[in-house]
Amino acid sequence: MPEYPRRIVVTGTTGSGKTTLARAVAVKLGLPYAEQDAWNHLKDWQEAPVQQFRAAVDAFTAQPGWVMDGNYSRANDIGWARADTLIWLDYPGQLIFWRLLTRTLRRGCPVTVDVTGLTYDLAPWQLTDGRPGASRRADPAWQRFLRR
Repeated sequence: MPEYPRRIVVTGTTGSGKTTLARAVAVKLGLPYAEQDAWNHLKDWQEAPVQQFRAAVDAFTAQPGWVMDGNYSRANDIGWARADTLIWLDYPGQLIFWRLLTRTLRRGCPVTVDVTGLTYDLAPWQLTDGRPGASRRADPAWQRFLRR
């Protein structure tokens, strides 16, 4: 029987499909799944204290097998160190823009679109510069993962 990855991190920019892919992989491999957003966002969108967030990542990734999604650098040293597989979703900015726009509309969030100047109310950190691989290649945590 082939050996499959047992400790998988799915990461990437906001709107890249981390959650969708991670859930599907977890179901396919019969592994527990966790979303870092669930640990980070408390009631009324309050951010979890760093130690609380890190404790959740630590407890979940202490298991022998798991799939976890998220892109929170404040716990990469825990999850990435324990992962045997890292999947980094890195798509062009144009694709991410449309995914974020449709997700924002689907969730009923306010959007401002000015057809003459194309103004859109997404936070700037949600978009990449559109060069595939640029964010991944520059990320020091990614470089450390590759050197293991």
